[in-house]
Amino acid sequence: MSKPFVRTGWANVTDTLCGPFVPLETDEHGESRPLLFDTQAEAEKERVDYIEAIMEARRLDCDADEGELEALLEAEQESIEAAEWVCFAGVDDAGGVYELSSPEGLEIVRQLQRSDRVLL
Repeated sequence: MSKPFVRTGWANVTDTLCGPFVPLETDEHGESRPLLFDTQAEAEKERVDYIEAIMEARRLDCDADEGELEALLEAEQESIEAAEWVCFAGVDDAGGVYELSSPEGLEIVRQLQRSDRVLL
């Protein structure tokens, strides 16, 4: 099943207990919209930067000895990397976001969630 999309691009997705979420950005009119990148490489770089920032914050916040700290951080990084991924996505005219099969196929794989909306 496919539908018309007003925007497509590469998205970073966070898999949570409530489902997969896409990050949002604010457009020039102050409206929230899904953050999409023009290339997969840009999205992958953003994913890596995000994970590195989280890990640096964890390193600063963690109160453990050096040996224990490295083991804790390694486990934390594996968990974060498993929950963060990149996919091709499309946004419909109502602002719904969908993971798509490919840039060429545009077949819907599943709907992604936005933190500013509740899926029913």
